[in-house]
Amino acid sequence: MVRRYRAEGVAGLDDRSSRPLRSPRALSQERVEAILAARVAHRFGPHRLAYLTGHPRSTISDILERAGMSRLDQEDMLTGAPLRYVACHPGVLLHQDHKKLGRVPTAGGHRVLGRERAPNRHRGDGYDHLEVFVDDATRLGFVALVDDERPASAVAALSEAAVFFAERGVRIERVLTDNGIQSGCASIAHDPAGSCEDAEARLPSAVAQ
Repeated sequence: MVRRYRAEGVAGLDDRSSRPLRSPRALSQERVEAILAARVAHRFGPHRLAYLTGHPRSTISDILERAGMSRLDQEDMLTGAPLRYVACHPGVLLHQDHKKLGRVPTAGGHRVLGRERAPNRHRGDGYDHLEVFVDDATRLGFVALVDDERPASAVAALSEAAVFFAERGVRIERVLTDNGIQSGCASIAHDPAGSCEDAEARLPSAVAQ
């Protein structure tokens, strides 16, 4: 690192790939494709594929992992194609989830102090509430610290997330969450007589109407 800094300055400290420039013993693309084809045709694991193809099972495991074909339960039974999806473009689907995390006592918990000296675990120090957002296409994430699990907090966090993603050129079109009414018709948190259409109007323009 010192040599790189002296030769290139601050730019020399940037992270670089540890992959070697040459890998003379790496399998050719033709052999990799043959292993993947055998996986699709026979649905064998690395041990049986090793006997069939003549390559070490560790090598076959690495190839299957890189190709996203390491688990049979994640493949189509007829075609062998990986069963996964990725949104077609940024913003088309935003995942939202609420995380409720118990606070660790200031002096430490039982792992530090031992169970006899640790604070009463039944008293507790409360919880931190987080709203987590992840864009399906890019995996870009945003986390907002909120006060509680109420719908109003979820709506405020979604508004913050919309601004965050808009600043990065991502316009939210849909939001997927399993938190039900907490993150659903946002207007209920502000106006019990409101509707989902009202909720959409209250969000920033970065969110699709």
